[in-house]
Amino acid sequence: MKVLLLAVFLGLICSAFAQMQHCFDKSFSTGIRRVETKNNFLDETMMFVNADLQQMRFDIRQYTSDNNTNVSVYMDYKAKKKYVLFIQSGLCVVEPISMNFQPFCIAKNAVYFGLDVIGGVLGVYIYKERSLGFERRIFYAPDSNVPVSVVTIGNNVIIEDFINWINQPPSASLFTIPPECKNKKKKSRDVVDTKSINEKVNNILRRSL
Repeated sequence: MKVLLLAVFLGLICSAFAQMQHCFDKSFSTGIRRVETKNNFLDETMMFVNADLQQMRFDIRQYTSDNNTNVSVYMDYKAKKKYVLFIQSGLCVVEPISMNFQPFCIAKNAVYFGLDVIGGVLGVYIYKERSLGFERRIFYAPDSNVPVSVVTIGNNVIIEDFINWINQPPSASLFTIPPECKNKKKKSRDVVDTKSINEKVNNILRRSL
């Protein structure tokens, strides 16, 4: 009888995990290391989110065999503007933002997959979600309410590790729009191609859907 009750209890827990949506703190900062195994591609991103200010910032460094790119992206949801600053050239692209500020969450349709222990000490829940034909596995640490890593499986394998996640609002000074984006030399999106940078940012922002 005890075994039966335990099985029912565990089943209820798993069912609850499948139905709950887990959201992270609304304000935080974190490093993200992203590896694409097929394309021999690596990028490192510092991400800053301040919900009170309704602002985000991404400092992106992309490393490929052909080129290295250093870009900062400032997203001001109150002003509905995005500023993409190419550090090497000093060019800044200003684009509109149509979406509203959203918290970062594991997708509503994610399915609880299991429990694991990383390094023998860190307990993580594993969730599976499907989006745009890809399967993602999210490793989430419930005790600290932070994501540990996300593995995306499709025609390529993408691994995103979250590093030094801090659950507190970043300083307002980090979101100050740089002077390169305020002067008359700023460029329209027709002059500078921001497609790959926008794709990178949009992939991160899917965590808020």
